[in-house]
Amino acid sequence: MNRTFKTLFAFVAAIMLAMPAVTFAQLTPAGTGLTAAAAGTGLATGCTGTQCIVTIIANVINIVLGFLGVVLLLIVMYAGFKWMTSDDKGDDVKKAKDMIKNAVAGLVVITVSYAFAAFVIQTLGSLGTETGPELAPATEPTDTGQPI
Repeated sequence: MNRTFKTLFAFVAAIMLAMPAVTFAQLTPAGTGLTAAAAGTGLATGCTGTQCIVTIIANVINIVLGFLGVVLLLIVMYAGFKWMTSDDKGDDVKKAKDMIKNAVAGLVVITVSYAFAAFVIQTLGSLGTETGPELAPATEPTDTGQPI
């Protein structure tokens, strides 16, 4: 059992170490030649100013929360496996149930934090697009004929 766990752990660690290479092996707009085609159609609009920063922060938060969701899924799967393979002594079943309860509580925390982050990012994203309150146009004073 111990050797199997070490082998499985080494396999998962090797996959995790190879993930950045897989994610960086992607096409970029500069490498495809589609940037020039988009410029010809008028669709080549990049983010400017604070929009770029907000977009980057939103992407980082989405990636981190997505990764945490995957970790919680793995914890629930492991706890379910532990529950299904335990004997009826009760100690392993209790530990598995506790792991599932903790994973569900973590999922609730992640969901609430995602909703909060989405609200804050949407609010930050709309800050740069507001123009302010509309002002009435200035009018010329009219001469009423009365002294001031």
